[in-house]
Amino acid sequence: MLRIPACKMLLTPLVLISVLLGGCGDAVPSIPANLVGTRWRLVSYGPASAATAALPQTEITLELAQNGKMSGWAGCNGYFSSATITGEQLQLSPVGNTDAGCYDQAITSQERAFLDALYEAQTIALVDSTLTIGYPAGQLIFTRP
Repeated sequence: MLRIPACKMLLTPLVLISVLLGGCGDAVPSIPANLVGTRWRLVSYGPASAATAALPQTEITLELAQNGKMSGWAGCNGYFSSATITGEQLQLSPVGNTDAGCYDQAITSQERAFLDALYEAQTIALVDSTLTIGYPAGQLIFTRP
C-alpha cells in the first residue's frame, strides 16, 4: 500500500486552492495607451443628427489614466469613475461627482445632460484626434485641446 506523507496530503489541496483562487482577484482595468495622458475637451453632445454644441464659456473635460481611473470637469463639478475598455465597448463604474452649486442655469443644464449621458456610456472610439463616447440617446464628442 502506498503511503503519502501527511504534509503532502495537506499541501496539495492548499496549492490547488491557491491556483484556482488566483484568478478570482479584481483585475486592474487597462486603458489603451492612445487614450491616456490627454485632457479631452467636450465639443458636442446629444443625437448625432441634432448635436448640441458645448457652451463656449465652459470647459468640460475627460481624462483617462492607464490604471482605469477616469476623471474630469463637468462645468461646475468634478467627476470620477473607473473605466474598462474592451475593443470599442466601454464600461464605467458608477460615476461620482462633487456637488457645488452652479451660478448659471445654462451651465447647470449642460452639466446634467453631460453626466446623464456619461452614466449611460456604452462605446468609445478614437478617430484621429476625435474621441466619441456613445450612449443610447446619442454621443459625446471630445477633441484634443
